[in-house]
Amino acid sequence: MLVLKQMRKLVNQTTTCFEWLKDQPDQQAAFLGPYLARSLLEVAMSAIVARCDPFRVLIVREIQASAHYSAGERVKAALQWQGDILPPKDSPELWSIDKEPEKFSRSLLGPYYEHLYWTPAFQRMVDEIEIGRGGAWLSDFRTWGIAGAMKRIRAEVGKLYCTFSKGVHHEILLERVVMFDRLSMASYAADALKHISLIALASHLAPQVHASLPLDAALAAFEKTQETVLL
Repeated sequence: MLVLKQMRKLVNQTTTCFEWLKDQPDQQAAFLGPYLARSLLEVAMSAIVARCDPFRVLIVREIQASAHYSAGERVKAALQWQGDILPPKDSPELWSIDKEPEKFSRSLLGPYYEHLYWTPAFQRMVDEIEIGRGGAWLSDFRTWGIAGAMKRIRAEVGKLYCTFSKGVHHEILLERVVMFDRLSMASYAADALKHISLIALASHLAPQVHASLPLDAALAAFEKTQETVLL
């Protein structure tokens, strides 16, 4: 799938930029770190959307490839963080017989995906991966409890995106190295990578998701990713 190849290329380019940033002064890390971390979060989550809901991203790709597309105009169908990744506010009654089809949110980290995709996949992670595999990330995940795992991931991912956005949109009026010092930025980036990787691992255990790896291969990639130091 061409979209996934492009997203993989973007992830690789982002991690390459992180490698370069390791050797740069603290001021550079504080200035560029939030951009790169938010880019990684957005592209990686969008890639999982593409595997879960190919129609969603193929529509956007065709719009961008059309003669009518202009980079200077807003595309209403474009992928949006609030809506495609994080869910809009919804009624607590998910399965109301009065709810129209378009009202069922397809947000990646929303309640419908949680019920249909992630909770069963999380259960398989706990049941099918032997204790001791998956490193510290999976050991930590096991302590969260299946019922509360997605709520926790959703909250943490939302906080990280908000933090990175403050650097992207220049909301911080203090010296950047105060808010985004190298140690803090490295911690934020590691947390982002952890939560991306947990969802990615779960995606390979959800039978509805396309382009899935066998569990052994997905787990090996998950463990290798934990060795990555972004900053």
